[in-house]
Amino acid sequence: MLVASVVQRRISQGWSYFANLAIALSVPVPIDHLLSVAYHLKSISAIIWREWAISILCSGITGFLASKRLNGTMAKWVWVFPSLILAYRVTAYLSMTDYFSVASTLKHFSGAECHSGTQASGCRDFLVFTVIAVRAFSYSAGASLSNRARANAVNEVK
Repeated sequence: MLVASVVQRRISQGWSYFANLAIALSVPVPIDHLLSVAYHLKSISAIIWREWAISILCSGITGFLASKRLNGTMAKWVWVFPSLILAYRVTAYLSMTDYFSVASTLKHFSGAECHSGTQASGCRDFLVFTVIAVRAFSYSAGASLSNRARANAVNEVK
């Protein structure tokens, strides 16, 4: 009976993890779309800055709010899977280059190469890997802050 409850709890935690991950990655999308319809940005750099801001702020606030409703302990760990995927992509990128440079790697994954167009490999890597990892990190940070705030509130009541 004990084994069945442990397995059931692990399955529940797995579903909670992927539900939190789906929320972290999907909530900023309609907000980004609404802002792009309302404010037509002309420069690529303004679009990149908007993407960074929405990914950080919206996901952080979503993590803070969703952590109260969903499993807050699993929400803190949403960053793990996307960061492993980003680390794999960074490793693959470094294996394709002739030399290692922190500056060129940061430029490649920060969106700075989007000035060459969205078909540039650095722009694709930014939009596919970096944005997802940033949203997951921000969501986890918001969830961690929410858990700390709740823990402090409980301690103050005692």
